[in-house]
Amino acid sequence: MKQFKIGVIKSSWFADLWYLPVLSLHPHAELPAICSENGNNAGLMAGKYGIPRSYTSYEEMIVTESLDGVCIITPNRTHFGVLCSNTA
Repeated sequence: MKQFKIGVIKSSWFADLWYLPVLSLHPHAELPAICSENGNNAGLMAGKYGIPRSYTSYEEMIVTESLDGVCIITPNRTHFGVLCSNTA
């Protein structure tokens, strides 16, 4: 089966608790990139889960990476804005 390249938008404690452990262990998921607004959390989570690149903007991550999908781990009220951005 194909490997799916998944980008992670937001790198909070919630991502660390629920998303990143599951995605990093999934046999068909590859995590090439993660982002956070200030870059600090993304860098920490990238190191912890072996994610090669971290970004400070999801727009830059989406444009730069060749992703099959993203996990949007932002507050629910912000999902629409991420989905409807010019780059998504």
